[in-house]
Amino acid sequence: MLKPRFFVLSGGPCAGKSTLLEALEAAGHLVVSEAARRVIEEDKDGNLRSNPLEFQREILRRQLESEEMAQSADSKSGLVFLDRGVGDHFGYLRHRRIPIFPELEWAWKRARFLYEKIFLCEQRPDYFAGGRQETKKEASEIHAAIREEYLARHPCIIEVPWEPLEGRVLRVLRACQA
Repeated sequence: MLKPRFFVLSGGPCAGKSTLLEALEAAGHLVVSEAARRVIEEDKDGNLRSNPLEFQREILRRQLESEEMAQSADSKSGLVFLDRGVGDHFGYLRHRRIPIFPELEWAWKRARFLYEKIFLCEQRPDYFAGGRQETKKEASEIHAAIREEYLARHPCIIEVPWEPLEGRVLRVLRACQA
């Protein structure tokens, strides 16, 4: 079994992360789904979301749990792609004006060295909400906050421009081999 190499796909809402991750998974790579999406789906009554700090803590807990499982999972290529990473929390907290909590700082110290590269996906030029709650303006603000936080915290950020899916997949895979 190859030692797993972790890569984060990040960016604001409507950046094509899910579609890109589906293509990478179809190509045989291990993909870790977004923790926030799972938490939101389970929080049908919205109780957890009504407390933004506890909501972020639960997402972080799930993120770390998923990353731990991926470290021992069988990945034929050795590449593990994460739908968002620990660093995304800093951007979301900044955007929502929520203070950084101690567990996040601790988690980032570990994640910074686990994540080889952060792929920051550019948002679709023709923003399509498609069931998302964020407006185009809010999505852009979230994207900017996530970008600034990763740039300040990780040495290897690769910006992935919006282009047809095949080009994005090749761009990401080539960068993983560089």
